[in-house]
Amino acid sequence: MDNDRYKRWVNASHKFGRIEPFFMILIQNLGRVDSRLVFEDSVFLKLTEEQMGTIECATALTDRMTLSYLWVLGGYEFVRTLAQRLAGQPFKDEVVGVKHAFNRLRIPLAKFEAASRSPDDSPIAYPAINSLDGIAWQLGRETFITRLELSNQLLDMVERYEEQPQIPE
Repeated sequence: MDNDRYKRWVNASHKFGRIEPFFMILIQNLGRVDSRLVFEDSVFLKLTEEQMGTIECATALTDRMTLSYLWVLGGYEFVRTLAQRLAGQPFKDEVVGVKHAFNRLRIPLAKFEAASRSPDDSPIAYPAINSLDGIAWQLGRETFITRLELSNQLLDMVERYEEQPQIPE
């Protein structure tokens, strides 16, 4: 696991307790899974083709792909709920931007249709491997979204929220 990355998730999670106490735990859980996937993808990308061709490696890849799929769905639900809870607050616009990024992938993953904001995307998010970032999905001929790209956006947003002044309830 990428412990430094996990620490970032944990440190940034605390301010969310004032919105919803369970958000702290949810962010930490998403962060733990993310940190594990980031580490495992980095190990995988360093393997030789021969090593990648083993049954063990194929099984581990299937597990990472499945966990990545579930992570995207869970991350989307968190950011969707957060956007609702921050109605009328200035930071909501940033949260909605991250929500739209997740939604572009979530819709074809969960509903097998293109997101309404991206009607030219494929209705199926085809699993792929990005040689730099690991697990990814193809939404068009040259359109790929990596799980790392989404997790970086979410982690950056969570960390920036920590910098926001406390809004009286």
